[in-house]
Amino acid sequence: MINKELQKRIFSSIILVPISFYFIIQGSFTFIFFLVLIFFGTSLEWFKMTKNKDLLRILGLFFFIFLFFFDSLYKTIYWIKFFLIFNYSMYIY
Repeated sequence: MINKELQKRIFSSIILVPISFYFIIQGSFTFIFFLVLIFFGTSLEWFKMTKNKDLLRILGLFFFIFLFFFDSLYKTIYWIKFFLIFNYSMYIY
């Protein structure tokens, strides 16, 4: 028998993976909105895990800010390069 915690994790993964792919494919504003929601969710979970450890809390928050900022920056640069290559390749033929 699967314990309750593992069952909840599997169920949430089944639901969150397609939602994540949707927001990643949509890109732009919806992707950034999704990243902000995920950032607040992970920050809240991090603050719950590190109740009495102030230094660890601050370092974790800086890590999350760094991670989510560069993820959104990478996604934006990747899509800009993709569309530039796609637009230029239309004029080659």
